[in-house]
Amino acid sequence: MKKSVIFYPQKTGFNQYLHLQKQGFRDKGYQVFYFTKPDLSRRPFRKDLAVINWLENTLVNRHGEFHFKGFIAAILLIAKAKLFAKKQIYVRHNVFPHKTAPQAVVKVTKYANFLQSLFAIKASHSPALIEKGYDYIPHPLYTQQVEVSDKTQDYFLCFGSISKYKKIEELIEAWNFNEKLIVCGRSTDEKYAQHLIAQAEGKNIEIKPGFISDPEAETLVKNAKALMIPNNSPEVIISGSYFFALSHQKPVIAVTDDFYESIKNQLNPGNLILLESMADLNTGILNRVDATGITTSEFVKSLNFDWIDRY
Repeated sequence: MKKSVIFYPQKTGFNQYLHLQKQGFRDKGYQVFYFTKPDLSRRPFRKDLAVINWLENTLVNRHGEFHFKGFIAAILLIAKAKLFAKKQIYVRHNVFPHKTAPQAVVKVTKYANFLQSLFAIKASHSPALIEKGYDYIPHPLYTQQVEVSDKTQDYFLCFGSISKYKKIEELIEAWNFNEKLIVCGRSTDEKYAQHLIAQAEGKNIEIKPGFISDPEAETLVKNAKALMIPNNSPEVIISGSYFFALSHQKPVIAVTDDFYESIKNQLNPGNLILLESMADLNTGILNRVDATGITTSEFVKSLNFDWIDRY
């Protein structure tokens, strides 16, 4: 009989992550279910695993304040997971949701930690959290076949959602170079996007807010010299943009944090340049991207779904 797994949430809009994870389980021979009445009523009654992602996002309302009803909904979801699955894994993606209001950060983090304590297995894509009791599970690559573009690479790219937590304004402030910078992605804050456009005026920077299809994203990343990741916000545990760059063997210039330090020191990715802040960016660093080397094959091979066999 096939093994079975229940996923939460069922979908995440533009984020490919859940599709990649579900496909990894299917490739391992699992049946994939969701927390819906039809799926929970299907045999087997108790699935082998429940994998819960982004549960912390239920804890805030649209204004970024603590949401008690969301907390109760999370408790009920955990109860369902314990009832309908033999093992439950909570994958922690953020310390607290990106949209949390400053005055609610402490409270939301406290409740997120409480929810996490109800799971026997807590997991993360950051090796830095192993010492805090998390199981390390590799983040999936965004393409099955790692490719390198042979096209002209004449720009640097800041890719992903255009959101305040990304600290894109710090990158624009530091960008006083002849090289071109492209900032693109879906905007979550129109005022912020317009602020960035005004800030970039007179610089060799192109701001492109708006939806970008998967093929467009792949082309942009493949043809870029390197990916720029300016944020090290306190709520962020890992960066999906980093793994998107990695999928196409692109160098990354990022502001250092525990995640990047652990990746660089423990897994030897070979394509990562770390800065204390974007204010440290200079022409010499931009020129180093050609010498960073292709991502080590050992690291790429480690980003697989063999971790599933542990459970």
